[in-house]
Amino acid sequence: MVKAGFNHGMSFLLNQVQQRSDGVERLCTLVEEATGFPANANLYLTPAGGVAFETHFDWMDVLVLQLHGQKRWRLYPPLVR
Repeated sequence: MVKAGFNHGMSFLLNQVQQRSDGVERLCTLVEEATGFPANANLYLTPAGGVAFETHFDWMDVLVLQLHGQKRWRLYPPLVR
């Protein structure tokens, strides 16, 4: 079912990856130590040409680590200061 959805352009999302991977947990710990803020990791897998989300804003600070492929990231001025 997941594979069929992915093959039809749907994205796969896995939340709280740091609870499933020691390496990701360590990375989150390092980010927390460096910034003083809590960190967690989510994984998004989107097929080529797909879009995980429509244009939106995140209510929290986000650090993106793209591991494979390419994507055009569009950044917009903040709506609220």
